[in-house]
Amino acid sequence: MVKFLQGKLVFNPWKSKKFTYWILGMIVLRAISNLFLLYRYIVNYQPSISPTGLEWLLSMDACFSILFLIFNPDILDFHYLKEYQKSIESSNGSGNSEEDSYQIHCENVCKEINQILEAYHYFTKSECTVENIYLQSKIPQRVISFSFRQVYGMSIKDFINKKRVDYLIELYKKDDLMKKYSLDYIGELVGFQSRQTLYSCTEKFYGCTPKTLFEKVDITEI
Repeated sequence: MVKFLQGKLVFNPWKSKKFTYWILGMIVLRAISNLFLLYRYIVNYQPSISPTGLEWLLSMDACFSILFLIFNPDILDFHYLKEYQKSIESSNGSGNSEEDSYQIHCENVCKEINQILEAYHYFTKSECTVENIYLQSKIPQRVISFSFRQVYGMSIKDFINKKRVDYLIELYKKDDLMKKYSLDYIGELVGFQSRQTLYSCTEKFYGCTPKTLFEKVDITEI
């Protein structure tokens, strides 16, 4: 089921047809597997017969699960968020609806991560990675990733890189010396580890090269 909450599009796989199909498929396949085991090894036990049918059936069961999760990874993320949220709310309670509660929780996660990113301009450090943010916040990486996609519509990696580009624009506006620095040095100032990464991020977020971006800054188009 898809709902709009506070102007944002929210997907709840726990109420969707895809999740229902997955559950039903798993139940049917596992029921058949169990019946096959019961018949082969208890009702009609024949040790001389190779269990190729059983192997095929169990393999199909496993492939179904793996392929479904590959094409629907959000189910794992939402499940992880739901379990994490339950552990948080069990201690303080919540009077909000389930959808509102998810959205509020996502926003709170993003707020906490933003505080870490802003502290001493941590987002400009090359060591600012999802793994290190997790170590500081103790919030599971899946919860962080899901929350940022829900609230900002982008991954946390893209969010950090966009903050770096935006901060670079601020520096360029305030400091005339920035015009004399090389792109490699400018990129390092805000945490980019290479010129190529800086190029790819300005192209992704502003649709132009760093040089063109700075030219637009000079003529106050940005």
